[in-house]
Amino acid sequence: QLAIHQQPDNPISHFRWGLQSIVKEGNLDQYLTLLIRTEHLEDDWISANQFFEPKKVILLPQKKLRDSNTMNFPVKKELSPSAQKILCKALEGEYKIYFQLLERALNLNEKEKAASMKYSQQKCPSL
Repeated sequence: QLAIHQQPDNPISHFRWGLQSIVKEGNLDQYLTLLIRTEHLEDDWISANQFFEPKKVILLPQKKLRDSNTMNFPVKKELSPSAQKILCKALEGEYKIYFQLLERALNLNEKEKAASMKYSQQKCPSL
């Protein structure tokens, strides 16, 4: 979970707000930035934890709570190019902040950062 802690008991979680709201709440330059990307959840969780305890072996739960491969989703089609362009435009501010956080992420190496930038730009070429 990405959180900025202004006070120990007051985390600002990205699950409640978008990235733009998080940036408005605090000056990111005051904080270490560790990033956990959804598409690399397990690896990033390990690297974020090992940032603080490099020699510690990080164990992940082996139990899957939900396997989305077996779920029947109502939407089965890809977005049309025009719809994808509209969505990318709507998310442009979020992407800009994501790229800033990606650059600041201390738990990711340059290759991981570049791969995430490339993936995002493939999804939204106008970025």
